[in-house]
Amino acid sequence: EAREVSRFERQLRRAKMGGIRAGAHLGLAVSLVMGLLGLVYAVAFYFGAHYLIAEGIISARTGEPFSGSDVIQVFFAVFVSVLSLQNLPMPGMALAKALASFREMQDIFDAPASIED
Repeated sequence: EAREVSRFERQLRRAKMGGIRAGAHLGLAVSLVMGLLGLVYAVAFYFGAHYLIAEGIISARTGEPFSGSDVIQVFFAVFVSVLSLQNLPMPGMALAKALASFREMQDIFDAPASIED
């Protein structure tokens, strides 16, 4: 019984370390997205205030100078696009799983059939 308990504890330690690694990766990903959001805030408002509005740049669409509402529209467009980057890893993970499954299936297909013996 003691041997089984020690084996079980070793398995638990491996699972715990896997959970810690997964948590660290998730924390890194979330902090990267939040940092990118902060950067988007800064760039959008700096560019809008110091270049578009202060310089009095004329909009080609309306023929009038850019205003604060134009800066807010651009900010939200960039904000939504950065938030959509958060969903980018999901298809990549699915592709990695599909490739791993394909390699396993390829090994099975290439193995000699036991029926042919």
